[in-house]
Amino acid sequence: MEELPKDQREFCYYCDKEILDDDWVLKPIHITHSNGVKEEVTRKFHYDCLPVFLEKQKSDKDKHIYSAEWDDVYRYFQDNLYTATADGGRGNETIRKYYVTRLLGLKVGKFAPKNTNTRGTKQGYSFATMLNTMKFCKPIIEQRKKVVKFQDERHEINYIMTILENYIGTIDKNMKRVEQLQKKAEKLKQEDMTYHGVSYKKKGTGKRKVSLV
Repeated sequence: MEELPKDQREFCYYCDKEILDDDWVLKPIHITHSNGVKEEVTRKFHYDCLPVFLEKQKSDKDKHIYSAEWDDVYRYFQDNLYTATADGGRGNETIRKYYVTRLLGLKVGKFAPKNTNTRGTKQGYSFATMLNTMKFCKPIIEQRKKVVKFQDERHEINYIMTILENYIGTIDKNMKRVEQLQKKAEKLKQEDMTYHGVSYKKKGTGKRKVSLV
């Protein structure tokens, strides 16, 4: 069966994976657009994703962690990558909103997302991946800035984003590979502990296997 183009397929609002068959549900949610306008819209979710999404929305702890992760990304970009080539660049609210939008776009693999709720979903890359990509690319960006003359702030921001976009996929794969190796090592460690934590004690005339873990 020929696969439909992506613009004709439907994807879960939370996990961004394709919705197939009847495994979905519609849910009205509140979103905030980049211009600050709030709106209620209806989005499709997988049955299993909707309760997770709702729980994350209610959890103050998750919101705190999430806000801290986003803040790390935002501040690193502002303090280490973006230098504001023209007067007033950093203090310009329009420019600030522009690079916030571009950062959120980097997260989901788009030039700019449709709304700021992108930060509250599982779509795209994690904030940890974004931050590590920025740290990896910092020397590259600093070197490029020595030879590139930017036309204005947006030109500089877009140039930086292009570099980040070129590396973030590789950084994400490497981080996931390391995570898998760490999980495998931990599993082997647990299995080794279980194996060495077994002894035998006599009971009557026979032996009884006893786990010490």
